[in-house]
Amino acid sequence: RRTRTSTASAWPKKNGVCWLSIGDLVEWIIILLMTAVCICNEIFGPLPFMLLPSDVRLPASSDLYWYPYIPTSISYRQWLSLTLLPMFTFVIVNIFALKIISFYRYIADKAMLRDVEINKNRRNQRNYLRVFDALYDHKYELRKVFSVLWTVCKAILFAFSATHLVCLIMNAFIIAPRPYFNSRADIDSFPDIVAADCMSVNFLLFLCMLSAFRCAQTAYSDFKYRARVNGGPGSNVAVDATFTLRSIHCYHGRAYFGLSLWCLMRDHKLASMTLVCLPLSLPFYLGMLHLVEFQHFVIDVMSGYAVGIFCAAITYMTYFDDLVHEIKIPTLSEMLYMYLAPRFKSSSSSSSSSSSSSSSSS
Repeated sequence: RRTRTSTASAWPKKNGVCWLSIGDLVEWIIILLMTAVCICNEIFGPLPFMLLPSDVRLPASSDLYWYPYIPTSISYRQWLSLTLLPMFTFVIVNIFALKIISFYRYIADKAMLRDVEINKNRRNQRNYLRVFDALYDHKYELRKVFSVLWTVCKAILFAFSATHLVCLIMNAFIIAPRPYFNSRADIDSFPDIVAADCMSVNFLLFLCMLSAFRCAQTAYSDFKYRARVNGGPGSNVAVDATFTLRSIHCYHGRAYFGLSLWCLMRDHKLASMTLVCLPLSLPFYLGMLHLVEFQHFVIDVMSGYAVGIFCAAITYMTYFDDLVHEIKIPTLSEMLYMYLAPRFKSSSSSSSSSSSSSSSSS
């Protein structure tokens, strides 16, 4: 008891799900401040440092700005839905799928280990089932799920707010009239903020899905190579039937971005890549709609895409280890060898020592 209490007091306390350190708390404060600035700008108008001086020279009316004014058919609610919902929806659907799949997988693994555990308990040895349970971490516990959702929220807010702020600053200092230019309020055409925001979040989802797809394809190629080497000719028939998500012995953050789906569609690469590229259709739809409704010029939409892609790439590199991390997990046979081999070695060494002593005495 004394040893347990001293050991428990020596371990640091578990941190919460929301943040793990002071650095994470500072990150959240910065991201929330950036988001608040974007919301205030949309509700109360441009901030003081973003207002143009009164003596700025506006472009003269010319044939370039004769396009009619057509109110946009995309409301703020629809714009936010097309920007934020795809990534949240995809992650939540994968969470439910993983909980269902991993539950039956965990029950099967526990049944496989039960015979070993019963034999150990009959010999009054240490209970290793909880150790196996901790190592073979395919359950995706609720704490991990909330931490992943928290990281996804942080990455989405960072990409969204950073893109919006960059576009607001560019709108404030670059005079670019709209196609329907008629007054001083119509000089915020460059770049297209709506297309940039939608591109940033959906391109981040595209990068995470692409990483999961490449991981599944790489694991499947390695699995086929090992089966061909170990099984010899004719073993390719059983490869497709035995390869599952379980064959990837890692705890993957990529599992929340369709890793099980890409393992299921491993032989349909073209269809998989079509699904991976599907989020990019939403910002392209918004950009084309703004061109058709004479809200922006082509250069405005393309520059918005560039800003969104840049901010999404920065976000992906910043939170790569949190979004699509990978933790190696030993297989069941490796765990059995890890915990049973020392016992067998000790028993064999004791038997060899006893045999040597008996030979010496003889």
